[in-house]
Amino acid sequence: MTLLLDTHAVLWMTEDLPSLGKAARKACNVAFADDDIAVPSIVFYEAGYLLRRGRVTGPPTAREWRGRLLSLGMTEKPLSAEIALLAAELDELHGDPIDRIIVATALVEDAVLLTADRSILEWKGKMRRQDARR
Repeated sequence: MTLLLDTHAVLWMTEDLPSLGKAARKACNVAFADDDIAVPSIVFYEAGYLLRRGRVTGPPTAREWRGRLLSLGMTEKPLSAEIALLAAELDELHGDPIDRIIVATALVEDAVLLTADRSILEWKGKMRRQDARR
């Protein structure tokens, strides 16, 4: 089963930050070994935005970071019309459009979402998820 990483989870993993919990790091390692780890393409926009504003640390550019992730074997899940439509239809999930697209990507791809976003972790929707802090 595909492990899909939220923006902060993939940054924590690639920058080897202690915010990524032991179980989450192990899940990433297993998913890499199984060639079943992915990131929604919208994450590259969000990471680039955060990097340019100095709100997160990481590689100099999102383009460089993306290249590094793909060279490691991570798969990129593009934004499709089905994902966009589902993101607009999600009930009771907060209004952040990027989070809605990430959740919709996990649902369409039938993936486990690795996230530390409390509102996503507590959302009542039927999506498999794992807390990135644990």
